[in-house]
Amino acid sequence: MIYSTGIITNANGNILVSDTENNRFQKFSSSGTFIDKWGNEGLTDGQFNDPWGITLDDDGFVYVADTGNHRIQKFTKEGTFIMEVGGLYLYGYNEPGYLYTPRGVSVNDDGEIYVADTSNYRVEVFSSTGEYLRQWGSMGYY
Repeated sequence: MIYSTGIITNANGNILVSDTENNRFQKFSSSGTFIDKWGNEGLTDGQFNDPWGITLDDDGFVYVADTGNHRIQKFTKEGTFIMEVGGLYLYGYNEPGYLYTPRGVSVNDDGEIYVADTSNYRVEVFSSTGEYLRQWGSMGYY
C-alpha cells in the first residue's frame, strides 16, 4: 500500500511516487506498471524518515524532502545518493541553513534549491552545491 505525499514524472514518462509510510520511493511506468523502488527507513545517506515532496532538476537529478530527518537529499535518477542540505540544528531548529520538517522542494533553472521549511514557517534557498543562500517568511495568522 502506498501512502503517497509526492509525485512527479520524469523525461521518460515514468512516475516517481513518495511512499511515505514505507520510507521509500516507487517508480512506475506511465501505465502504472511497477518498475523499481529505492530507499528504506533510517538516518544515513539514502535512507528516509517520512519522505514527502519530490522534484527533478533539468539534468534529471531527484530531490527529496526527507521530512522526519529534516533535510533535502539529492539523488541520481537511479537512486544513488549525491548530497544533502539542511538538517536539524541541535541548539536551535530555526537557525538559517537548517530545516525543521521540510515538506516541499523545487529547483529553478539555475539549480537553486527552494525548500518549504514547514515547521519554521519559511522558504529557504540553497545553491546547487548545498550552500545556504537566503530565506523569507514567518509564522502567519489567519
